[in-house]
Amino acid sequence: MKFLSETCLFVRQFLRNRREVGSVIPSSPFLVRTMLAVPSLAPARKILELGAGLGCMTEGIVRRMRPDASVTVVEVNPVFCRELRKRFTDPRVRVLNLSVFALAAHRTERFDCIISSIPLANFTPAEQERLVEEVTRVLAPDGVYVQYQYSLISLRLLRKRFRSVRVRFVPLNIPPAFVYICDA
Repeated sequence: MKFLSETCLFVRQFLRNRREVGSVIPSSPFLVRTMLAVPSLAPARKILELGAGLGCMTEGIVRRMRPDASVTVVEVNPVFCRELRKRFTDPRVRVLNLSVFALAAHRTERFDCIISSIPLANFTPAEQERLVEEVTRVLAPDGVYVQYQYSLISLRLLRKRFRSVRVRFVPLNIPPAFVYICDA
């Protein structure tokens, strides 16, 4: 029942604003596992999640993060934000209703690991550049940025901005997805 109500809410938000919501349904458990399998997540003290939707990645992050770690969840959609605040009452989880484009102006801290579900392909090339710039401003010098997309269109941009970029393919997601693992 929970899955059905969450999926309906997700579909409604997708239809209202496709630019903010990159998929018609939440990420599959296979995509979540691949995104969160990066070795740098376990030792991270400060984690940032971008574009949390209804929190399927957030759940996985909270389960995997160390007891003294914190996760800042940034979600631009106010409906999703309300749901995230209801769902995640753990004091280590901070939910912000904020655009990623305003991130560096609001956050002075650096993050060890950034997990992003933001639909880069929904933005213009200039906006994609700006988004990646915001990410690099708040990423720790030895941090890792993990981003998924439904195509390889952002690969060139990420390779230009990060020391190394590895790509993993996740066929068991709707639609199938590519996971970029970017080292600062």
